[in-house]
Amino acid sequence: MKQNPSCSLLLSAALACLLLAACADSGDGTGTVDSTKTEETSAVSVSAETEVLTPDLPEKDWEGKTFMVLGRDNDSYDQFDNFEIFSEGETGETVNDAVFRRNTAIEEKYNVVIEQTLKDFPHEELAKSINAGDHMYDLAFTELYYIGSCIQNGFFYNLNDVEYIDFSKPWWNADVNAEISFGGKLYATTSDFSLRDKNRAYILVYNMDLADSYDISDPVQTVRDGKWTVELTTQYAKLFAQDLDGDGQLGGEKDMFGLTMDSYNSFTTFIIGCDNLFITKDKDDNPVLSVSTEHTASSVDRVLGLTGDTSFSLFCNDFEGKTAGDMWAVASTAFIEERALFLTSFPHSLQTLSSRAEFDYGILPFPKFDEAQDTYYTLADHLSMLFGIPVTSPDASFSGFMLEALSAASTDTTLSAYYEIACKTKYSYNEASGEMLDLIFDGIRYDLSEIYGIDDINHIFTVTLPKKKENILASEYTKAEKKAAEALKKLSDALSALDH
Repeated sequence: MKQNPSCSLLLSAALACLLLAACADSGDGTGTVDSTKTEETSAVSVSAETEVLTPDLPEKDWEGKTFMVLGRDNDSYDQFDNFEIFSEGETGETVNDAVFRRNTAIEEKYNVVIEQTLKDFPHEELAKSINAGDHMYDLAFTELYYIGSCIQNGFFYNLNDVEYIDFSKPWWNADVNAEISFGGKLYATTSDFSLRDKNRAYILVYNMDLADSYDISDPVQTVRDGKWTVELTTQYAKLFAQDLDGDGQLGGEKDMFGLTMDSYNSFTTFIIGCDNLFITKDKDDNPVLSVSTEHTASSVDRVLGLTGDTSFSLFCNDFEGKTAGDMWAVASTAFIEERALFLTSFPHSLQTLSSRAEFDYGILPFPKFDEAQDTYYTLADHLSMLFGIPVTSPDASFSGFMLEALSAASTDTTLSAYYEIACKTKYSYNEASGEMLDLIFDGIRYDLSEIYGIDDINHIFTVTLPKKKENILASEYTKAEKKAAEALKKLSDALSALDH
């Protein structure tokens, strides 16, 4: 995966100086900010050798033209909102202020106006707009769960043909584009402009105090050494199984666990972390099923050894109808109550952990299959988002121009504000956690079976295997293969027929 320029210490230092005023207040009323750390971060000097990243765009006066972006606003859970598109003004909250300053700079430079429309279900709004022939949106964010159908219905331009977009630039991710393209066409993607793909990338959080009390070797150093594997994670997790509720059995809601997981999707992420993709590409960039491999079967064996033993591992899903509280909070509650070593989580949850945890926690990537694996991988789950340019956009070249400008401008502003300050400084407590986030964000992968609704394959990993807790992959794949292959053929034909 590419190394994002914002990960460098020089760019982090530059941003810290630019956002000094914004760092004074958390602005969200939750959690606490270590003022000493903030001052130290802000006081770092900027090297004269700091690289300034600029797009290869012409000087352009767009004469006050409006760039309208469609995104999501969820009334119940604000972690699913698009927060990177627009800001009405500075509030003292770091990311909000970075958005405002970035947009203001672009608006003044190119004489444009950046606006947003947020809907609870942006894919429905997009469909309504396109079917009516309305020229309302220049760019649209849509969740992974829905964006595949939008692509198949011809809602987006092929980004490879859009003027001004230069995918060779570092604010784009060539590896992601290669994963989600089809037949040389790319209808949706992400860039440094998007933050919604980062805040729904799976991470592992661990209780540093518990790790120390059990004399566990420094997990961060293990990651650095390339030795953070499923086997080692399992060894550590097993140490923590305890019958705390006194019923004589392990695995009760109030017992001690080595690993607690937010949902069955965590199982899928462990499999992805072992360097598996359920759909890959042939030499012509067309999709092919890649489930029936020895490596995938071995990965399932190893991951079930970690997640399938209920004496020390917990899935929230398994407590449906068995808890008086919120089923989906069982895993995080155990972690907050110091009854779990590891918790599967997301960057947006760090704020909640920061406000509730009375212990030090650290961040880790999902483990590798073995030490020979080169990269740590994670999964962008189905509530992550990609964006595309609607076919009803009044001027695709204007959309391409603005998307390139915003993506380039976001690397050292909004992305760094979210990544370097919000994730690393405000809601995690050590420099090592920032280093781990570097690895995690650099290894985000997308499951095409999720994006394009190849449910017969996706269901095996997101429901059947984690629920059954036994390796029945071969038999399940045998049942699903024909239907999945037909769905994939239908998908390929539909995408091949698109003329834009």
